[in-house]
Amino acid sequence: MLRKAIAAAQKRTGERAVSRLTTRDDDGTLRFVHAHPTMTPHEPEALARFTDYLESYRVSANYDIQLLLQHYAPVDWARRVVGVGSVGTRCSLTLFQDGDGNALILQSKEANRSVLEQYGRIEQPPVLVRAIEESGQGQRVVAMQRIQQALSDPFLGYLRAVDADLYVRQFHDMKGGVDVELLDDAPFLTYVSACAITLARAHGQSPNIAAVVGYIGKNDEVARAVTDWSLAYADVSEQDYRDFLNAG
Repeated sequence: MLRKAIAAAQKRTGERAVSRLTTRDDDGTLRFVHAHPTMTPHEPEALARFTDYLESYRVSANYDIQLLLQHYAPVDWARRVVGVGSVGTRCSLTLFQDGDGNALILQSKEANRSVLEQYGRIEQPPVLVRAIEESGQGQRVVAMQRIQQALSDPFLGYLRAVDADLYVRQFHDMKGGVDVELLDDAPFLTYVSACAITLARAHGQSPNIAAVVGYIGKNDEVARAVTDWSLAYADVSEQDYRDFLNAG
């Protein structure tokens, strides 16, 4: 299971994305291949602000990335359709090229309010509120990823556009996943354990970890509650799918 997931992730590289999404002009400059509706050019008014947006991102990135980007020049910019988990949000790709023809693609994605604040009505820490007021929701996303992830994308950064807050990362930097629907019982338990360990490590970075541990306690009440909720959610999903089929 893990070997297959790793092998698939290793194929999702920036170099592969460049070869599939770009073409080269007669002078050697790379350009995105537009394919409506998944890849489309930006509006002229957005392109006019491109330089300012790029500089806002650059100063938000780590210093080593700021230095690296000095060796690259932006050559194209395009809108990109997002995946299912980000439907309805803005996404763009920026194509960079250095003097030797090497390419780099960065992805900017819209950063909305935290669901904990928006739907859970959980008050955000004052330091985070100030950061959002100063630099937008993109800074919140980047900060939390750097805190909670064992190893974050070195190209992480953020910016504020005219009509949206954005965060930036590499495009296709060997991200991968596991198709859980195809797993047998034993591999599924291994996968669930790996997810639990990853979540535990992330929550271990939280300033409220003591409250989390105290809330969960040492019995299995939370585990039963999560299990009951998951089963109920699965029932709703199955009913939604049946309704979808019947509507067709």
